[in-house]
Amino acid sequence: LLDLNHCTPEDTTRLARIHFWIGRAYYQRGEMREALGYYQKVLPVAQQTGDEKILAIPSGAIGQVLVVQGNLDKGSALLGQAIELFKKSARWPEWIQANSFYGAAMAGMGKYNQGLFATQDALSKSQEFQSFTGISVSQLCMGFVYFFVVVYGKSKEAEKRIMRALHWD
Repeated sequence: LLDLNHCTPEDTTRLARIHFWIGRAYYQRGEMREALGYYQKVLPVAQQTGDEKILAIPSGAIGQVLVVQGNLDKGSALLGQAIELFKKSARWPEWIQANSFYGAAMAGMGKYNQGLFATQDALSKSQEFQSFTGISVSQLCMGFVYFFVVVYGKSKEAEKRIMRALHWD
């Protein structure tokens, strides 16, 4: 086995890439617990080296899980990082999902307009690509934005925009 205490930086990066692909395989199979275990090993190396190829997907996946668990600050920070990388590499399905969850997180932190903008942007891109999965995810997250606005925010402007966006007006 590889002794991490005696690795060169190249060995560490190489091992992170191996962990990335193992995690990706688990992710594709829907085995998130296993995928996240590998992604958590990749993330610090990817952040340290700035390796965008292995940074985006772990950031997005871990960010989404953190948001679902209610850790909105950390989750949104990782999602924000992933969103830029997905956009830069034109990985639109991943961008749509990350932006949708980012919007829900922003609204959960009281940034209702920012949350609404992110979910509407994701919905628009989903419609542009006729992605039914993207449309579903973005509308689900827009529902969370609506929930946060109505239950916590009392922001009439954001509430009206959400009602129009969901065609509930």
